[in-house]
Amino acid sequence: MTDYFYLTAEWDALLTGLGVSTRNVLRRAQLPEGLFSQVEVKLRTLEYFRVWNALAAESRDPSLPSRIADRMVEAGSHPAVFAALCCSNLASALHRLAAYWRRSAPMIFEVEHDANSVVATLEWTGTCDPPPRALGHVEAALLVRIAQTGSTHVVQPLRVEMPHDSVSFDVLARALGVPIHGGDYVSVRFSNVDADRPFVGPNESMWARFPRSLRRGDDNTTATTEEQVRSSLLELLPSGRTSIGDVALWLGSSRRTLQRRLKHEGTKYQTILRSVRIDLAHHYLEDTALSHPDIAFLLGFESPNSFIRAFCTWTGRSPRKARGARVVSA
Repeated sequence: MTDYFYLTAEWDALLTGLGVSTRNVLRRAQLPEGLFSQVEVKLRTLEYFRVWNALAAESRDPSLPSRIADRMVEAGSHPAVFAALCCSNLASALHRLAAYWRRSAPMIFEVEHDANSVVATLEWTGTCDPPPRALGHVEAALLVRIAQTGSTHVVQPLRVEMPHDSVSFDVLARALGVPIHGGDYVSVRFSNVDADRPFVGPNESMWARFPRSLRRGDDNTTATTEEQVRSSLLELLPSGRTSIGDVALWLGSSRRTLQRRLKHEGTKYQTILRSVRIDLAHHYLEDTALSHPDIAFLLGFESPNSFIRAFCTWTGRSPRKARGARVVSA
């Protein structure tokens, strides 16, 4: 678990789209006005909490948390949201979100299953101060919106708990469609029926941010096996599924059959995996402001260091130098 919250460069655009002054929020939070112009923004827990308290004070809109969650899911530009929507269902998405927050924030995100339901519990660490009310509300609303968007169903949680008095829950309760209960942590419980509903994947507007060569193909009837594998990996990698077994299952094939077909075409699975990761890494470094930890996560690496070592092996230079060279040439 990291000691910092890593913020994406999408924050400025997100706040602007919500009609909130980024400059005023950062001033209220006693942070530099140019903070979100940096490639990688890292904040200590108390600094991160100050941003959320400042955002609530600047907006004064009790529906703002739900609006933030809606925009994050509609845009799909946050790496955790995009990765979650690439998962096979809500249960898998919750575990993928937990993996993201473990490496990107001082946060404990636990996912527990029982016979009838699955519950996600969030706890912020590194401070004795309670988390800002708006932050907890955004996280709960975000989980529900991901469930609804991914499955295209009207999903309502079975139970939602928040560590604040019930007076503050009215607006969120109306947005989620369920009463909000007091509790020690933020927790959202879903039925197993909803947790197991298949996800349809990211929408076209999310894929439109990628170059055409890095977009999922819809028609695989005439594609080669290599092209089918490449297309599958574009959605499987963000969800953390990187093995040939994952791809074979996705394509409705067996592992041995897939290996045989690739061999017939003169290639191997690991060769294709490496190629797709290289292409995606260059896209993320050159066309986005995603941090190295976020890029590593979207490429299905276990850690940022694993990605950095692999990129150096592929290209002979570090991701930081590759991005710096792009900035200089531009």
